[in-house]
Amino acid sequence: MSAQAADGDKLLGFEFGIGYHLVDDSRYEGTDVNFGLVLPIGQKFDVVVYHEIGRFYGKQNNGNAKSNITSDANELRFRLTAWEGETQAVKIFLGIGYTNLHEDEGNFDWSANVADIGINFTALKTKSGPVKAELAINALYRYCKFEDQNVNIANPQLNKLGGFVIGVSAGLFF
Repeated sequence: MSAQAADGDKLLGFEFGIGYHLVDDSRYEGTDVNFGLVLPIGQKFDVVVYHEIGRFYGKQNNGNAKSNITSDANELRFRLTAWEGETQAVKIFLGIGYTNLHEDEGNFDWSANVADIGINFTALKTKSGPVKAELAINALYRYCKFEDQNVNIANPQLNKLGGFVIGVSAGLFF
């Protein structure tokens, strides 16, 4: 580890971000805030312990029936740097984990497995002394399917909250 530190390699990192969910079930859309603890393994590979708190907003019947779902997702993400330049980088990742979901109006709770595949475009990175900082744009597809849930607006019943997610994140690496 000390040899890596002398060469200026990342030893540990933190990432914070926000995301917007374009859910496969068109009755819902969502937002999230997230945090990742980044553990670099070598020059091009990272393991990220990822946590996300989200909210899905649902409506049906011209907005008369509403359903809000809170989510709490935890994943392990495996990330590989595909290309790296002086101030930019492209990383691809695969995430595997679970989410706990709660529908507010009907007071339903359930859990589901999640899997993400995505790309991270580091639009800007800089270094000051031992600290590196990155600003990134993220795009991913999330698989999140579960048993039918009879939530407030679900006709037919709700059985997935997967879909595309776009977001931004900032990271600090030491």
